[in-house]
Amino acid sequence: MRESNTLLAKGEVEKDVILIGGEDHPLVKKLSKEIMNFSLIRKNKGFYSFKCISDNAKLQFTMVITGIGSSCTEIAFNELAKCGARVFIRAGTSGALKKDLDLESVVITKNALRLDGVSDLYVDTKFRAEANNSIINALIEAANILNIKYRIGITLTSSSFYAVGGKFLEDKVKFDGYSANSLFKPPGFEVLEKVLTLKNVLNIDMETATLLVLSRLNEIKSGSVCGISNYIPWKKEEQIKHTEKSLNNAISIAVKAIELINT
Repeated sequence: MRESNTLLAKGEVEKDVILIGGEDHPLVKKLSKEIMNFSLIRKNKGFYSFKCISDNAKLQFTMVITGIGSSCTEIAFNELAKCGARVFIRAGTSGALKKDLDLESVVITKNALRLDGVSDLYVDTKFRAEANNSIINALIEAANILNIKYRIGITLTSSSFYAVGGKFLEDKVKFDGYSANSLFKPPGFEVLEKVLTLKNVLNIDMETATLLVLSRLNEIKSGSVCGISNYIPWKKEEQIKHTEKSLNNAISIAVKAIELINT
């Protein structure tokens, strides 16, 4: 029987999965051609699932491009796990919360702060969103082999793009969503301001914490590697300029890590 959203079934999914959330799927396909052979398995409701073989080790794995955010990650995790996936690596882009992070470098997540919303529906808020140590080590080794600059630390995962983010307008941080009040400042900005004072919280995304919590609950190994495409508060031109390279670095590390795990 096929799953409701991905339309995947047992026998179509490898045990190792790369999840790519919130990225332009033609760009992902363009970058993936450089490091793997892949063919489409299914596409449905914004989920694109591919059968992949790495160029270097000829290792088979599954890659799924999802929509943005924790809800899409939750759907992908549940349906892929039901089809036999047992290792998940999130690869994507993120915003830097520290100015000493280089654009196009990557953050390898040790654990994540849970503002994703979805994980709260599964487990108490005290449950930690932690990456599996063996996956962390494989991602570190992969980054070293590929000579890609990385940092290890904490990722803030938010279910909101606009309320926890902000944008530089006229050299001031302002709300960039729609508001009838030009002076509107969402309470989420206060959360961001507090997080910016925490030393080891390096980046912000919309998927990692969800994946790590669901994986820990189900004794499935997972990790996350995200390229730095921009700084937070963000500038649109910055993100446009650095997305392709930062995403390419994250995907390359994820593929190499899967090869190392299976060596």
